[in-house]
Amino acid sequence: MPCQPKLPLVPLELCVLDFHWRLGIDGLSLGSILLTGFITTLATLAAWPVTRNSRLFYFLMLAMYSGGSIFFLIGVLGMGLYGSNEPGLDLERLINQLYPATLEILLYFDFLIAYAVKLPIIPLHTWLLDTHGEAYYSTCMLLAGILLKMGAYGLIRINMELLPHAHYLFSPRLVIIGAVQIIYAASTSLGQRNFKKRIAYASVSHMGFIIVDTVF
Repeated sequence: MPCQPKLPLVPLELCVLDFHWRLGIDGLSLGSILLTGFITTLATLAAWPVTRNSRLFYFLMLAMYSGGSIFFLIGVLGMGLYGSNEPGLDLERLINQLYPATLEILLYFDFLIAYAVKLPIIPLHTWLLDTHGEAYYSTCMLLAGILLKMGAYGLIRINMELLPHAHYLFSPRLVIIGAVQIIYAASTSLGQRNFKKRIAYASVSHMGFIIVDTVF
């Protein structure tokens, strides 16, 4: 079967034996890629004073991009294996894939848990506060500028686009959660003496706006 790139704008396809790997960049992904390149460059420059185990530091700093979760893996396997004789994660197929109502809700909730930790969504936000408070400034830049946005990107790309019926059911709850998160995190940040923890709470508050925006 010949490989024919279908995704618009900068397509890249690799075919090895019966394995097909196709990448593409659309408008939603392009902004994330540009943001990642820009902030990663700034974070690398900010880490210049690090001299102790510097190679390991840079490796671990970039390795943060590969973080995932068991919930995300379960959701991906469920989507990839359902309703097709040829398992795969082709977005062009998945965006038109119909699921039974119960299965779609389960998949949505599974991905939501994965992104709730990544965003983060209250009450799964406590890891970010400790990490921001103890991490070096360049690491904080990557956390606040990129990694939190990865959760928002997944919520839009997968939950909102691929599971629209379940997203409609969950939307009122997301609005409430996002509104509470905006107010709680913003008010709590004012009482923080640690500047980096104050930024962490501000980032959590900003993510509340994104949660609300996914509904409208």
